Amino acid sequence: IVHNSVVRCEANKKLWMETNGFAEALIQTLRSILAQEMDDEAKRVGCLVCRNVTALCTFDDFSCNIQSGHSHAPLLEEAGAAELIHVFLQRVETADAVSALRALAIQDDIVRSMLHIGVLDTAKHILQESADSDVLTAVLGLFRNVSANDDIKTTLCRIDVLSYLVQAMERYPSVALLQEHAAGWVAAMALRKPRNAEVLVAAGVHQAIVAAMLPHPDRVPLQRQAALALRNLVN
Repeated sequence: IVHNSVVRCEANKKLWMETNGFAEALIQTLRSILAQEMDDEAKRVGCLVCRNVTALCTFDDFSCNIQSGHSHAPLLEEAGAAELIHVFLQRVETADAVSALRALAIQDDIVRSMLHIGVLDTAKHILQESADSDVLTAVLGLFRNVSANDDIKTTLCRIDVLSYLVQAMERYPSVALLQEHAAGWVAAMALRKPRNAEVLVAAGVHQAIVAAMLPHPDRVPLQRQAALALRNLVN
């Protein structure tokens, strides 16, 4: 009910988040799930909690100019969202959990908290090991968000990480959102960082981006991120 009521409705997102105790109750549901055996029902409920976190922190109501995700994320984080979602992700490798972490990663202090509890290490491991296109798409989206931080994007810009980025792009050329997040991540890593650009080109990322543009000529967000990435690489 919560998820269906908040998708594409900013007013309902605010209404739920302004309800006394709602954020704490939502995250307590995940805490309760983690305290028991992780059976199929527990996984399903955990994924639903993650989807709610994503919806509450994502702006998708284009009928209004109000964007409250930046105020919702700190409230959910204060209730323990990132740490518990990370634990859930370590038990259940699901795109829902990664997407929820990405939705929370919109403020620098939250990103630094994620770094402290090991979210990026877990995400790097998934990038290296997963063959699930949905999970990989979510991971690339997470890296795209956290790379707004200059220190983190330089830490991530290493050949051993980038080789798996290129591998994911080559493995799933038809998944436009995966290609968009990959290009957006490259654009962020190269922005104002000439040394990062050198590492990215050495890894062949520019070739993968051009290859990603060709099958999706009408996918405007992908084309935009790819163009930004190529621009940042040559600046």
